[in-house]
Amino acid sequence: LSTFLAKICHDDRVLFRGRLERAIQTHGCFECEVSAAEEGGPVTMVALRGGVVLDQHAAPSRIVGTIVDRTDLNRCDEETVVRARALESTTDGI
Repeated sequence: LSTFLAKICHDDRVLFRGRLERAIQTHGCFECEVSAAEEGGPVTMVALRGGVVLDQHAAPSRIVGTIVDRTDLNRCDEETVVRARALESTTDGI
């Protein structure tokens, strides 16, 4: 976990830790989107979704989940918003 946390950008690390702590306390799930980067590498946006697995004593024993790189999807979403705003700002539309 510490190796993974080191890759999350500082501000987002606080968000992720909070969501993870809440999932551990409630024995539930977590979900968030954070910026992450390998040392010296480009920053990527990743969506995290997971849950806490309990042992036979109902204590948290491990965390399972998925990581999805959303960098390109977010870029497309931003471009769509810019284009929609440009279209809305025209006086006669198309």
